[in-house]
Amino acid sequence: MLFLGVSVLGWLTREFALLSCALAVVWLAVAVKVGKMYRRMVTERSTMTAPVLTGTIPDFHYVPGRKSAHALDRGAFVDTDPGDILTLAAFVDGGQPSPSWLVFEPDEARFRAHPPAECDAEHLVEVVATVIDGLMAQGTFRLLPGVGFDSGT
Repeated sequence: MLFLGVSVLGWLTREFALLSCALAVVWLAVAVKVGKMYRRMVTERSTMTAPVLTGTIPDFHYVPGRKSAHALDRGAFVDTDPGDILTLAAFVDGGQPSPSWLVFEPDEARFRAHPPAECDAEHLVEVVATVIDGLMAQGTFRLLPGVGFDSGT
C-alpha cells in the first residue's frame, strides 16, 4: 500500500494520515456493530439461572480440644450457566462473626476447626454460593460439639 501510494498515486504524509484516520473510523464502526450483535446474542441465549444446592450439608460434629475439618461435597452447589464461577462464603448464626477457632476456606469449600478444650458451643452455619450477576443459593448445617467423632484433619 505504501509503495502504491508513493510511486503510483504520488501521496505524501497528509494523504497517508487521512487514509489512516478513515480506516480507523471504519474499523471502529465495525467493532461497535459486532459488539452490539454479540451483546444481543448473549442476552437472547442467556437464561441466567441461579446456582442450586444439590442436597443437604451434613452437620459438623467437632471434638473440643481437637483439630478437625468439614469439607463440602464437590457438587454441593452447581450452576448450569456456561462460564459462571461460583463464589462461596460462610456466615455463622445469622451473620455473626465466626468463632476464632473456626476458619472457612472458600477455595477448598472446607471448614477447619480447632476449638478450645472447654468449648461446647452450638452454631448454625450458612454457606452461600453466588455468581457474578448476584444470583445465589444457600444451605445450612449445624456446628455441634461431640464426643468420639472424628471429622478428619
